[in-house]
Amino acid sequence: MSVRLLTVLVLAGLLQCEAAAAGIPCQPSRHEGSETVDKLLADLRQEADPARANRIAGRVISAWSQSGSATVDLLLSSAEKAAGAGRNEAALDLLDNAVALAPGHPDGWNRRAALHYSMNRFDKAMADLACVLVLEPRHFLAWSELAAIYRELDWKQQEFDALMQLLRIFPADREAQSRAGELAEELADRPL
Repeated sequence: MSVRLLTVLVLAGLLQCEAAAAGIPCQPSRHEGSETVDKLLADLRQEADPARANRIAGRVISAWSQSGSATVDLLLSSAEKAAGAGRNEAALDLLDNAVALAPGHPDGWNRRAALHYSMNRFDKAMADLACVLVLEPRHFLAWSELAAIYRELDWKQQEFDALMQLLRIFPADREAQSRAGELAEELADRPL
């Protein structure tokens, strides 16, 4: 079992315990448009042109942002505005409510993870990212955020593994390709 997979499984298990204790189930829920997302992700995997791939990725992100609940969408939008204004604690409260109302919607977890990351709360960000990846293992933004956290922690092998997962989903991501190449060289040069 790879280190990356073990890390995700451990984090997912910890999150399941935390979420269950809080009464928030971390379970996938499919909503309208799931087939469209599946098709877009298949197209993204096949697209070699970075500009076209970025457009497809944008459409996937847009689809993921739709929770199917006007209330949850409003909470997510309000959280984004609060965070943009530097009101992080208010944004966290809004995101907590969004996650509680729609625990099967990965975007709420992902946005909360991004906010925790911006606040250097890496443990909380990783726990939320684990839930995102339980809900949607193809969530390339979550893999990217996980790689960024591992980079901050100087966990090169884990960062490389997260980038490789990202590139399986979004192979035309030039930034991820470049960083994965750098890491491959660094890891190959390390003594056993």
